[in-house]
Amino acid sequence: MGKTRGGLTKLLRNWNTLNEALMDLSERDVVRLLAHETKKERRVTFLLRLHARLNVLRRTRERVKLVHAAGKNTVLLPGEKYK
Repeated sequence: MGKTRGGLTKLLRNWNTLNEALMDLSERDVVRLLAHETKKERRVTFLLRLHARLNVLRRTRERVKLVHAAGKNTVLLPGEKYK
């Protein structure tokens, strides 16, 4: 998404704002929000939600890398079904 730090931290105002934007954020943005939340606000529910999203993003990135390393061109992403 490439938001500025101030723009990113505005997403942490409330639960609805965070959840509306979270699916569009990059792994890097989620890491930044997680770091901010850990240092400043320390709200456990926000930390757990950010961590869960970060894990999905990492898992997807790592799976794509594994599949490509195996010489395959396609990978099943979360929520997709084999055809």
